Amino acid sequence: MSYSQEQQRARHQNNPLKQARLSVEVQGILAISTLRQTFHNDSDTVIESLYQFPLPSDAALLDLKVTINGQVFQGEVQQRKQAQRAYETGVAEAKRSVMLEQLDDGLYGLSLGNLAENDTVEIAITIASLISHGDGKWHYFMPTVIGPRYGYSRVSAEHTPFNSIFAEYPLAVEVTVEQELTGEIRSNLQSDKSGLGYGGKQQSFSGYLDEQLHLSWSSSLTPSYAYQARDQYGNSNLIGLIQPPKPRQPRWFERSVKQSANVQLVVDCSGSMSGLSIQQARQGLQQALSQFGESDLVNLIRFGSHHVTTLKGPGPFSGRNKQQLLAEIETLNADLGGTNLWEALDTAIEGFGGKSGDILLLTDGQVWGSDYSNKLLRKAQQQGIRIFTVGVGSSVSNEILELLSKGTQANMLLLDQHNSMARQLSTLIEQLNSAKITCSSNLEGGYLQQPKAVFSGVSQPMYYAAPTLPEAVKLDFNCGDSLVEAQQLAIEPVSGVWQKALNQLVSQQQLASFSDEGQAEKFALMHQLMSRHTAFVFVDKASVEGADGIPTMVNVPQMQPKASMMINAKACYKEAPIMELTSRVIEADYAMESFEDRHEVDMFTPKKRIPSEPQSFDDIAIALLEEANIRLDRRHQTPKPFSLIALTDAGFESFVARNLQPLADEKDEHAAVCWWLLSLNKLYSVLSVRVEAYCKAQAKGLHPEDDLKVMAKVLSKHRAF
Repeated sequence: MSYSQEQQRARHQNNPLKQARLSVEVQGILAISTLRQTFHNDSDTVIESLYQFPLPSDAALLDLKVTINGQVFQGEVQQRKQAQRAYETGVAEAKRSVMLEQLDDGLYGLSLGNLAENDTVEIAITIASLISHGDGKWHYFMPTVIGPRYGYSRVSAEHTPFNSIFAEYPLAVEVTVEQELTGEIRSNLQSDKSGLGYGGKQQSFSGYLDEQLHLSWSSSLTPSYAYQARDQYGNSNLIGLIQPPKPRQPRWFERSVKQSANVQLVVDCSGSMSGLSIQQARQGLQQALSQFGESDLVNLIRFGSHHVTTLKGPGPFSGRNKQQLLAEIETLNADLGGTNLWEALDTAIEGFGGKSGDILLLTDGQVWGSDYSNKLLRKAQQQGIRIFTVGVGSSVSNEILELLSKGTQANMLLLDQHNSMARQLSTLIEQLNSAKITCSSNLEGGYLQQPKAVFSGVSQPMYYAAPTLPEAVKLDFNCGDSLVEAQQLAIEPVSGVWQKALNQLVSQQQLASFSDEGQAEKFALMHQLMSRHTAFVFVDKASVEGADGIPTMVNVPQMQPKASMMINAKACYKEAPIMELTSRVIEADYAMESFEDRHEVDMFTPKKRIPSEPQSFDDIAIALLEEANIRLDRRHQTPKPFSLIALTDAGFESFVARNLQPLADEKDEHAAVCWWLLSLNKLYSVLSVRVEAYCKAQAKGLHPEDDLKVMAKVLSKHRAF
């Protein structure tokens, strides 16, 4: 079965996400951003909307506000399972419910349950993050789109993002920078004033949720400050930027020159790099390679679904090797299919033959993390290999690039569209060719996170938490055993909303240092941190008129990333054949239709589900509960209730006659079955949170909670025989 043209158009026309607005305020090195996403239910049914979006991996979520038809509500951080239970109970009881949870590093999922016809909901998420400094400018990044990713998703199928060429979400951005600017605020988005920005502390831009937002500006502020705030528990938290000065001849240059380079250039040539991304990579590498000399060892590995290595390993950048490498780079194209990054990196590491070396990786990072990635990271660390990463394109997966670069004491570069890629790559290669610079400080005791290796002209954050702070932060930059330079950072206090932002950013970093899951969960709840242990949740008190606790699920697609689809979505919508370009959507649609077609009849068929040989009570009960997890889950299909006949055929005839038939006569058959499933679940704990909440809502009012315990005891005695 396939969707008709009219059905596919209707699916996209009824997309509940309408627009997004982002307001950014910058003070010092801190940024507070409020992302407002507006949803509207255009359909004539009650829906549940699922949407995924990216955020910076080092960001901290400060607040969640929900506005439903003009009325404002406040979300709260709860233990994750508790939040999921509250959300599922709210949905099952026909109440408007909202849950925001972290699905993966830098990936968040938003669930909106029971949106009635013509409901308008605005979700306002307040985010704290840091700005960075490099090339004499300040930079702010905010991802807005998730591109198609290669590999296996670690999140559930219902929360796995997918892209559609028909999706189109306008984005409005307002920026306020509390610094003494010496130039204009620039962005990759279109300025709402003439030109690409104008002088002043405020600016507005507009675009779509199809590319990473990048803001840059020049100001009199230098990265020579640290900022501190006290939290409610009496601790002092501090954030500063570490930025070594640029080399000065002859004193530092004599100490910072490194031996010949040993480099593997690993370049993403997958389909997601097509267009501007691969063009930038080609032009940048052509010019940047001029920095290598004949004594340097260089190799090129191109990768997509498979990888192609130019040389057997890094070879002298001269003669035939040089000609071969330059020829390969001149013809770089995005023609290698998917993004099998991990095998290409493994080949690069093996190519060093057990020796140390450097990898320069150019990619959009559109891959899912895996256990393989962690193994490769450990392998690189053990061998002394640094992985410098360059994010290319409009939908860079920052978390993967950060994992590789920070984990190997290297640097990550997100390309600035206002500067040439060749210049930026040249700067990175200079860092790669320079001797290792380390940094030490006078911060002792407490929690301290600072980079193990630093690079000239690039800022890197440091986080510190302790009962007391020194009067100033003293930094020593060393090259080997030699002191290169000493710096002192003045400490400035922050207050108000900036105090909360700083405290949450430090606490978010501190949370990652816990190895004990129980302690991490306790810490996250104490500091109200959004994490893999917690979630934001809100449940309205009022029920939605006409809702039955089984809203129609609507998955909100991502826009197609700008660099990989440089076309107008509306024009494409009118002219293109009605089809999905993402295999994930086609497979999901086919699977859902096939699932529904196969189960038009009663799904619980004992001959099919339960073998003919004698089964224990436990086996039959667990099989029944597992079946319920499929049949009664609204996100799998339209729930189809069990019949008493099916339960009787399964071997529960006496229980049906004594206990369920009277309940069915009192209310309805489905409610009676749900009540009995809850009784069974008291013994086996098999029902999912979602199905358990649904059963409780359906069986509500039949009997008090104590009766469930009584029935569980009866069943427990029966199972013993």
